[in-house]
Amino acid sequence: GRCSFVQKARSARLTGAAALVVVDFVDSRASAEEVQSMMVAGDGRVGGLPTLLLDRQVAEPLVAFVSEGAAVAVELRWNLQRPVARLDLWLSPDDPEAWDLLRGLGPTARALGIGGVLRFQPRFHVITLPVTEAREGDCLDAAGQFCMRGVGRSMRGVDLLSEAKRQHCIHVLHGRGVTGFAVAWWDYIEALSFECGQNASLGLQECSQRAMDAAGISASSVLRCVVDRGLNFLEDDREAPAWSTSSQVALRINDWHYSGPIGAAAVLKSLCRGLASPPAPCSPFLPSAASTPQASQLPLWALAGLCLLAA
Repeated sequence: GRCSFVQKARSARLTGAAALVVVDFVDSRASAEEVQSMMVAGDGRVGGLPTLLLDRQVAEPLVAFVSEGAAVAVELRWNLQRPVARLDLWLSPDDPEAWDLLRGLGPTARALGIGGVLRFQPRFHVITLPVTEAREGDCLDAAGQFCMRGVGRSMRGVDLLSEAKRQHCIHVLHGRGVTGFAVAWWDYIEALSFECGQNASLGLQECSQRAMDAAGISASSVLRCVVDRGLNFLEDDREAPAWSTSSQVALRINDWHYSGPIGAAAVLKSLCRGLASPPAPCSPFLPSAASTPQASQLPLWALAGLCLLAA
């Protein structure tokens, strides 16, 4: 009680917290309704961090677990569900972690996309680099306006940038329906990860050619798109950077930064919970009504928070 909510949130953010749950005073007499109406609720962000205030009665089980030294994971979700979920994903084209994630997401993402309830946008870590920091092959241009540094196969930035342009073109050329979902892009990614994973000696361009053949994608159409629109795609990526480092996988779900585990099941759980009417492919990632007692439910947030602090 000696510092403001803003100070609490700033301190939590400095420790790397994804969100902040504040518990009311031990001897507080405020009701749940009174606590929920307090200023901290606002738009859910205090001191730059998603923040939620819980009344003492609701939070008591969590406080008990923390007092016993148990690890507590709190999922926070605003009740802002949508008829169509949006997933933005930043990656480096040679990142094995990204390939693993996309392979895991693929079957459910296809089903949601074909069903018209998923809008997906791939993005790439395109950066600018001062001439003094750019290594040979990092950038497309001498001025360092379009650069990339890989993580997986020690590839040159220029090769990764070329692959980013190809993937953008495949995504745009094969987008279908109102959401523009491109099943062919997911087919290509699976084939690309297989070809490059099985043939470590292959260059990225040769892997890409084999993957396009396997996915039934016209390489000539992709090449024309790369020539006509490639730099525009890279400029869009550069102007919409992720908040992680320039090599890490980063996700945004329904316009919220995702801070949970980078695993397919965890991401799909958050994605499906953002849908107003989750379809059957979401069933494995949603709790059944029988397993969620009403008496123990807490206010939830869309993504994840792992920090519990007493007021």
